[in-house]
Amino acid sequence: MTLQLVALAVVLVAALVQLSLDHFWRERPESQRRHWARVLFWLIAVGALMNGVGMWLTHSSARDEQIRIERSAKAREMQAQRERQAISTQIQTLVTLAREHDPDLTEEEALRTITNEVLALRQRASQLEHDLSGLQRYTTVARYDVLGLTGIAGAGLKENSPIARALEGAYVKEGNKYFPRCDSQGISRFASIARDHPNFPFSYWALALCLRDAGDPQWRIHADRAISIFEHTTKIDGHNPQHDQAKRQLDALIAEQ
Repeated sequence: MTLQLVALAVVLVAALVQLSLDHFWRERPESQRRHWARVLFWLIAVGALMNGVGMWLTHSSARDEQIRIERSAKAREMQAQRERQAISTQIQTLVTLAREHDPDLTEEEALRTITNEVLALRQRASQLEHDLSGLQRYTTVARYDVLGLTGIAGAGLKENSPIARALEGAYVKEGNKYFPRCDSQGISRFASIARDHPNFPFSYWALALCLRDAGDPQWRIHADRAISIFEHTTKIDGHNPQHDQAKRQLDALIAEQ
């Protein structure tokens, strides 16, 4: 495009020279007129040459662009063909796998069967990952009772733990059962333990019981938190049976609503 503009400018200059020869240089000597005629000729020749080169370059650029577009389209088409072939092969593999169990399955039924099995496996893998996370996080607290003790100390020995020390005096014992003290001091203590030992479920369990008795709707928040931990701890081998009892208790209270 630039060369064509230059060529146009050259032609315009040549036209001006021609105009000057016809109107302003008519009375000039023949030698001067011939000189300007040669200048006019070369200007026109150069303009024509540059215009030709510009047209050739434009045509060449357009041709190269067309070739590039055609090659790109062909490459995309070949890629699409390869992907269709790969998908077709994968589908056939899945259909063959499903038909090993039931040879009479249609292709659609076979694919549906495989899809359901894959979804089931993913759900199972997700559940296993969830259980493993709980096992790693709650193994220690799963052995604790409501007092923060494991109960494995031998005769004549007194067991202790940071949670047990924090819970001293926080429960009232009636027979073989422990009930949380639900006065302001007791609630404050359970809240403090929940903050300092967030994996210990019985602090949330105690807060849920106390707040429910007080008519505070916030009890559900603590109950849900306790149940979410009990769902992990009750799956861990060797967990304290009080975890099962506390979970059943909270489940029953929620069901009453």
